[in-house]
Amino acid sequence: MYIKKSQIFLCRSEYRMSRSSKPSSGFRRELMRLEQVASRRMTRRSALMDFAQKLVHGRRGRRALAFLSTAGDSPAAKFLRHKIFEASHRIEFERSDPATRFTVGAKSSAPEAPLTDESWWQSRERIAQLFADFRFDGVLDTEVLRSALVETVESAMYWQAADGQDTLYADPLLSKAMSGIAEQVASMGGYAGWGTQAAASAQWMVSWRGEDSEGTWQPGMEPANSQLKEWKTRVHQDELRHRKNLTSEMSDVMSNSWWSTPPGGLYRSYSRPVGLAPLGLDCVEDGLGWKQATIQRLEIAQSKPVFEISEPDDWANLCQRYPLDVSGTMRGCWCETTGRDGQWVQPDWLSVAQDYDGVHLSLGAYLSGAGEGIPVGPTVATVVAGWNPDETFWFTDAVKPVGAAEAWEVFDYSAHEQWRRSGEDR
Repeated sequence: MYIKKSQIFLCRSEYRMSRSSKPSSGFRRELMRLEQVASRRMTRRSALMDFAQKLVHGRRGRRALAFLSTAGDSPAAKFLRHKIFEASHRIEFERSDPATRFTVGAKSSAPEAPLTDESWWQSRERIAQLFADFRFDGVLDTEVLRSALVETVESAMYWQAADGQDTLYADPLLSKAMSGIAEQVASMGGYAGWGTQAAASAQWMVSWRGEDSEGTWQPGMEPANSQLKEWKTRVHQDELRHRKNLTSEMSDVMSNSWWSTPPGGLYRSYSRPVGLAPLGLDCVEDGLGWKQATIQRLEIAQSKPVFEISEPDDWANLCQRYPLDVSGTMRGCWCETTGRDGQWVQPDWLSVAQDYDGVHLSLGAYLSGAGEGIPVGPTVATVVAGWNPDETFWFTDAVKPVGAAEAWEVFDYSAHEQWRRSGEDR
């Protein structure tokens, strides 16, 4: 039911007019009900717009929006894909990046026309107008939404400069033009309920199987606290070894570590959107292209809360409370990918584990913050790197797999791949 402002205004007016004679309890209840419904509507609207802003704020969110606006085989989608391809390739050409030619949104397609001499700066206005004019035709398909996430996660590369597409979408003219697409996605319920909070009762672990799975991290082989101590010792030693990077010319700084995750041997898990597989099955940063996996529900006996990262400011807050200096180690990669040079920190996971049983990165926080230089203080910044959307790392040993494991595998569907339960009809 849609509550008009005029309904509430009328009830309030009648209430004021009737103050000389005490209004009935039923009248007061109706007024309260209308105001509560309107408040919920406004809260939901605010949440939708907040998510829309997150989509536009970060490079991963903008990449997903671009995929959604170029999906399909319509002439408009093909034309926009072509213009994006030309502009992003031109950016990489002008920077002398290693050139790899793929069309946006369709890995197997070739560009519809040869490169032109038009600079990306000249074509950006045309692309911005196409984004501003874009409207979704009908409902958002779940598989397309999922494919957009897969595309943006797989294109995350925080050990080098942002690629041509990420650079293009970061232009203020284009990011502003994308705001309308983001509002459409949010208002249509796209990604609603996908990886918002880590409910301990509904967490799923992904285990890789088959080819290329040998050597992947197996959780629970060592106590969590031991892993965290070893991790902190290793990070400290790496930082001491790379302190010389702080005074070196950037051209002499070698790229080292780039990820800011807790140690990989901890249990990690994902929620499971209704009717879908966990995002950790196909939305994997720097993955190895695994084709087989099992998923299994985890049972976690929490004694402490989970730290929820719902937006970049939450990550900054975590770094402020539990800072670990990684300036020498991360300077090469994080300066390269963000364009910022200076002091770098990441969360000290051993210290975080004293107060929390786990840490969860929501989908919204990933899309708005992953790969960005997030300010922690006037001269300090940090980067969310190596994380997957909706991922929770657990710092407690009170974790155990329960129930039967489900086998999943990748099937080829014409121009793209999809994960399906093993034995499921294609």
